[in-house]
Amino acid sequence: MKRGWWPHHLQHGSTTLHRGLGARPFWDIETLPSPVKKGIEILRAASAQMAKETQKLDANAKLWVPSDDLYVRNLVQDKGGSARWRQMFLNDTGPSSPCNSLPLTCRAVKRAMDASNGLMTSAKISALWCEKCEIIPHCGPTTTRLRLVIPLHQPIGSLYQLLVANKVAPSMVGRPLVFDDSIEHTVRYTTGDSSIPRMILLMDIVHPMLNDESSVVP
Repeated sequence: MKRGWWPHHLQHGSTTLHRGLGARPFWDIETLPSPVKKGIEILRAASAQMAKETQKLDANAKLWVPSDDLYVRNLVQDKGGSARWRQMFLNDTGPSSPCNSLPLTCRAVKRAMDASNGLMTSAKISALWCEKCEIIPHCGPTTTRLRLVIPLHQPIGSLYQLLVANKVAPSMVGRPLVFDDSIEHTVRYTTGDSSIPRMILLMDIVHPMLNDESSVVP
């Protein structure tokens, strides 16, 4: 694949590449389409409720799906601690759906999706339990999406950093952040209480520049 087809030098490994899509580490929410901004505002307003509802989840809950723990690096010096990364998809339905345990969260997600006119998709909760760890640098599978992050809760005094193309974004509980998932990114997390997870809401957003004029590179 020709390097010139990639808008950003830290995009690599994506399975779906579209020509004509701009790439930048972080996106100003005000520059996104109005329906997406409406959806994000719905989630921001509901973040406190979602945080309270998700606090009852623990690492052993059956609602979690296995995550790629190989992507998690334990940075504790004596290596005696453990690092666990779990994810919970909120689009599922049926008797075993996480939405049965998280009704307020799922209702807020659905309202956001509806308000976005289909531009916001694939919601999940991501949780990280560790004393000091990082999710190693990686790229998402496609250039056709952006990713919304809303931190829901984390221990007092902990440090959570999202780095995209080596740029650090300020992280605040309840504050929405949008980044380009196809650009190499990593997470660094340090806390004094590994029993309480860093928990965030993640949603995919259709890339604002995706249109009929862009083309797929196989």
